[in-house]
Amino acid sequence: MQSSITTYGFNRSFCDATLDELGQGVYFTQTSELAVSKYCKEDVQKQKYLFLSKVITGEFIKGTAKSRVPPCIDSAKPEVLYDSVVDDSSNPTTFVIFNDTQAYPEYLIVVQS
Repeated sequence: MQSSITTYGFNRSFCDATLDELGQGVYFTQTSELAVSKYCKEDVQKQKYLFLSKVITGEFIKGTAKSRVPPCIDSAKPEVLYDSVVDDSSNPTTFVIFNDTQAYPEYLIVVQS
């Protein structure tokens, strides 16, 4: 998967379908500890891979399970959506984006388990 991300960037259609507690998008965290413990899967060589990424989070709101897009900011303007969703609006640690161009994979980090 990391070679695909390195070549093409993030693509939410390849995301883990079981990981949808905040929505069906691409998940990013502010801490490597959380990323490694919760979101990285170990390969056969007992390694985990994570990307240090630049992510445009913009205006955000708390996410909900199985959302395919972020909610609208104002019901009078349903076409204007939040840019991302988070785990906690007042102190976010996990961000979910729904537009693949909002993130750039800058560095690949390999962690030996």
